[in-house]
Amino acid sequence: MKLCVIILAICLVVALICVALFFTQESATAYIRVARPRDNVAGPDRPNEQEIRKQYFVNFATIDDVLRRAVNDDIDPTGTRLDRIRKTSYFTGDPDATIKLLQTKLDTASVKNSNLIRISLSGADLNESTEIVNAVADALVAYIHHRSTQPRVKIIKNLTNQLDEINAKIADNQQTSDIQRLQKTATEIKLAINKFRRATSRPCLRIHAYAEIPTKP
Repeated sequence: MKLCVIILAICLVVALICVALFFTQESATAYIRVARPRDNVAGPDRPNEQEIRKQYFVNFATIDDVLRRAVNDDIDPTGTRLDRIRKTSYFTGDPDATIKLLQTKLDTASVKNSNLIRISLSGADLNESTEIVNAVADALVAYIHHRSTQPRVKIIKNLTNQLDEINAKIADNQQTSDIQRLQKTATEIKLAINKFRRATSRPCLRIHAYAEIPTKP
């Protein structure tokens, strides 16, 4: 009988601890706006393309490459290292282990009836949760932007290589007719390079709202 009472008391204490831990968990959330597709025609026989896009980016939020950027390359626009995740207790000292931990803790989802997706983290330390979700949000935006601009960068690089080859031929060529033809081609390539450099791709993602720690009155 006494043993049963002791076991019951232990179970009660454990339950109270679990309840206390549950209610001390605070959640931080960062919101990211997803640009609408240029042709977003929704209908009963066609799924909403925007919702598909949102879910696509939700799935990207916790992939290894995005979290690795958040853990290892957390840099602000001025080039200053922030290392927000590395300064929290979630950083184990091993980036790969930290990434796996974050993948089990982060909660990502599409926000209904909006152009937003969210990245959330619950924990006992709201300051840490806030720093982590903001770092991951920045990493996701930067990662997607990098992916979207790569094709244009490659085109510019190829055109620049072609221009260098033609300029070398012009320098070595003494025949007037060939020089004029090559100069015309070089001018056309320069115009194409300038066009691609001026072209700015529409950002797919923008930070809508960073997670913030409520100010105490």
